Amino acid sequence: MEKEYKFSADELESQIKTLSQKGITELYVCDNLISSDKKRILALLTKISEYAPEVFVSFLTKANIIDKELAAVATNVFCSFNIPFECSQKNGHILFDKKVYASKARVLNDFGVVFGFELLYAVDLGDNLKAFLERLDFAVAQYPNHLDFPQTQKTFSENCNNESSCELEPKTTGIFSAKEIRYARDVSFACKTFYTCCSTKVINYEFSDSFKRFNILNFDTFSDILFHYFIDYPCNISLFSCRIINQNSSWKTTFRNIMIKFSHDI
Repeated sequence: MEKEYKFSADELESQIKTLSQKGITELYVCDNLISSDKKRILALLTKISEYAPEVFVSFLTKANIIDKELAAVATNVFCSFNIPFECSQKNGHILFDKKVYASKARVLNDFGVVFGFELLYAVDLGDNLKAFLERLDFAVAQYPNHLDFPQTQKTFSENCNNESSCELEPKTTGIFSAKEIRYARDVSFACKTFYTCCSTKVINYEFSDSFKRFNILNFDTFSDILFHYFIDYPCNISLFSCRIINQNSSWKTTFRNIMIKFSHDI
């Protein structure tokens, strides 16, 4: 049985020297104060690079602190940044700043730093199904390593107890119905299964004969694909291999080098 250690934010830096001695191979840094403190993350990355370079470290990281300096230091460590999408609202309408997240993702991609996004639905005032799907399609277009949905399954932030289950509970409103919440839950599960949890064994071909039957060019967005094939028509897929480069769609993203073994119905 694997042993688990927990460190407070105050003692974390002093414990880095002991990680290898304790046999720790993975470290999850998910303190809300640290996540918004660039100097502390830089200090942690520097110490990890020096004393525990073999340890994989996942940082909860607010988008506003990500820059070239942070990305450059991160390249010296086996690490990943987990970036929560944060929304605001004005006059009952949900607001999401795509420009900020796109620019931060571009920096990380340019430096080759692994990162993922965390998405919520039906929590923020003014949210609706259409807005959630737009955030999902936008997220995929930034080439993240993974996408997490705390309300759908146990994920990084939930492991870290950053938010209570009550705060994450989807809320039905006049613009986000119970039926739409179930739909959002289903598509997030499909995305977790077919995007995040898939194997990354490389199959070097595009639009294989086995995949062409899905008529991918008939769809404009990633969520459209998930809805049509994995929710509206749940099926057994024993082995699904593809590399999509959709030149005709607005999102123009790559569902890269996927090999999925899926042995049960969604």
